[in-house]
Amino acid sequence: MKELALALGNILSLFALVIMSFLIFQKPEKMKKLDYFPKVSVVVAAKNEERRIKKCLKKILQQNYPTDKMEVIVVSDSTDNTNEIVKRFGKGVMLLLSKDGKGKWSDLNYAISHSRHDIIAMTDADVEVQKNWLRNLVAGFRDDEISLIAGRVVAEKTKENWITVGQSLFFKVGADVSKGLFRHNIIYLASGENCAFKKSLWKKIKFRDSQTEDTDFSLRAQRSGTKGKFAYDALAFSRVPSKISDFHNRYVRWFGIPPLNRHGLIFGLLFFFAYLNPTPLLSVFYLLFFPFNFYVFMTLAIIVTFFTCIYLIYVKNDSELKISAGFYYIVVSFMHFFIFLEARARKIFNKPVIWKRYD
Repeated sequence: MKELALALGNILSLFALVIMSFLIFQKPEKMKKLDYFPKVSVVVAAKNEERRIKKCLKKILQQNYPTDKMEVIVVSDSTDNTNEIVKRFGKGVMLLLSKDGKGKWSDLNYAISHSRHDIIAMTDADVEVQKNWLRNLVAGFRDDEISLIAGRVVAEKTKENWITVGQSLFFKVGADVSKGLFRHNIIYLASGENCAFKKSLWKKIKFRDSQTEDTDFSLRAQRSGTKGKFAYDALAFSRVPSKISDFHNRYVRWFGIPPLNRHGLIFGLLFFFAYLNPTPLLSVFYLLFFPFNFYVFMTLAIIVTFFTCIYLIYVKNDSELKISAGFYYIVVSFMHFFIFLEARARKIFNKPVIWKRYD
């Protein structure tokens, strides 16, 4: 019975890996001409980001985008020097103070309600965007049917230590999977670090109380029939934790996702079996400490062979990746599994994780 369960778990993992690989290797959708400059309100939520907010706003204000068609709004719930730094930018940046202290979701709604334009672009106060970020991000809105666009988020600290290297690969794979999902109009996540949407969509669903307000917003956008795009060339560089404690705090919060709709549930199961499923690791232990079983061995061998081939192709297609990153990715994945279990337990017992700032 144990052998059958392990063999079936491995087969499910292989099936999920095949589908995820299909999504990963799909080519990015080509955007139409980038001479499209609609009026955009860029919204940034900040909480005690005095060390990062200046660089973030400088990158936004230096965009290759007409300044008369862009407004920047910072909504702040800060007790440090963040607000004073924002004020130094003068009329170029509108500063709004948190209205009710309910959390980021409420602050975003407050800021968007004060925006002047019909397209909202979002990023975080600790993120730095590329020079062509905004024009690449909003280009898809030339198609009137598009209401939501997700940009590509890249890990900033790519080589600091094994934790950051593993997360860098995690971000790369995540962006490539998202790119494939959007090609099939499956909106699982438009990250709050890098996304844009029409105000008409926001008026319909708005942000609501959630540990992961961007995931919740994305899933409800999918449920409402929203059509979206993935802007692969709209880059935002996100800092990632380099300490175990910070790593834990971030991902236990991220994995506390809200209830999934049909599309989200299907992808969630794929994500679990392809990424978090512990069956292959359990199979290794079983083969080491119990009598040899041919079916467990063969299903595990096929998974390892397939995964190795896919990863070697992935490394070949990305000159920045090293083969060693795959090992760190596996370690990070193993850590994610236990953090995922903790996050779901916290969700069940209603014990949310408190937001924690890190450098």
